[in-house]
Amino acid sequence: MKAKTVAIIGAGPVGLAAGAHALERGLSVVILERGLEVGHSILQWKHVKMFSPWEFNVDHACARLLHRIGWKMPNPEVLPTGRELVEQYLAPLGTKTPLKDHIKLSSMVTAISRVGFDKLKTAGREQAPFEIRYVRSGEEHALFADAVIDASGTWFSPNPAGANGLPAIGEAAARGHVSYTMPDVHGEQRDRFANRRVAVLG
Repeated sequence: MKAKTVAIIGAGPVGLAAGAHALERGLSVVILERGLEVGHSILQWKHVKMFSPWEFNVDHACARLLHRIGWKMPNPEVLPTGRELVEQYLAPLGTKTPLKDHIKLSSMVTAISRVGFDKLKTAGREQAPFEIRYVRSGEEHALFADAVIDASGTWFSPNPAGANGLPAIGEAAARGHVSYTMPDVHGEQRDRFANRRVAVLG
């Protein structure tokens, strides 16, 4: 019997963990990552220290894969930065374990639907396989899967400043003065924030 196929969107901690667990269960796995490397979103805040220590950031199935290549667990009580999480955990997981053969980098998912069903047809929809459209190297591709796990996160789709899920009045016009990320105010973006009054939302 052919193994079920699981498509996972995002090669961050959750996506790679989902892939590791799926492989242990004998499933066929495809991980689509929009960035050039695993942990792409995390590298956008690589300077930030995490609020949980290593022991809560390493998945057990991932650790089993890593131990086979001689990986050593970092001090479980230490809080890693985003860069350390990627360099010491996600990068070896995505480049040196069997997961590496299941990851498609630079693959931006653009749409997901059920095969043979438009927006109006519903009867039997839950039994149909998924069709995942993604763009890689400027070309559009289609992938078919029995299940989809969205582990893409929210980094590239941040919440607007408005309390009701809509942009605050005037937010679009002030976009050039708004940072939706965690800027490195001691490093690359120091000049932008030094000696200025900054409002923090959230």
